Amino acid sequence: MFRRYFPFIIAVAVFGVAAWFVVGETLNRERCVQKIEVPEEYLSTLDSSRYSVQSILLERTYSDDSLLMLFPEANRKSEIYLYDRRNYYRMLLGYNDVVTIPQENKEILKALFDRPVVNLSGLDPGKYYVHATACNFGGYFEVEISDDKALDSH
Repeated sequence: MFRRYFPFIIAVAVFGVAAWFVVGETLNRERCVQKIEVPEEYLSTLDSSRYSVQSILLERTYSDDSLLMLFPEANRKSEIYLYDRRNYYRMLLGYNDVVTIPQENKEILKALFDRPVVNLSGLDPGKYYVHATACNFGGYFEVEISDDKALDSH
């Protein structure tokens, strides 16, 4: 009788240890908040052409860490738009139905930091495109997000 249930007992034990490790890893670590300061000097060197973009590589430790990109203080008419790769290429081709990535809590973050903020926290690893418009800076650049550890929080 013990032989019949032995593989089942081993499978439950292995599953229990794996579950204990995953739960311990996700619940016992502190969530990291990264704030990336984008200097005005960098933005003043951007090409206003959408065809020639500079690239920035951002690395997160875990996929559920917060990632905030802080732009220089600008006048009230500044706007920051975020595109995924598909919609950015559609914009290059001249399509009118291009969709920007919605920024959750955009106005709250802008009021909290007193300047434009792009929240990259919930985005999957990959390439995204930022279009910054303001009186004192503007242009396009590419942001590539990568994760050191592939811990999916979904």
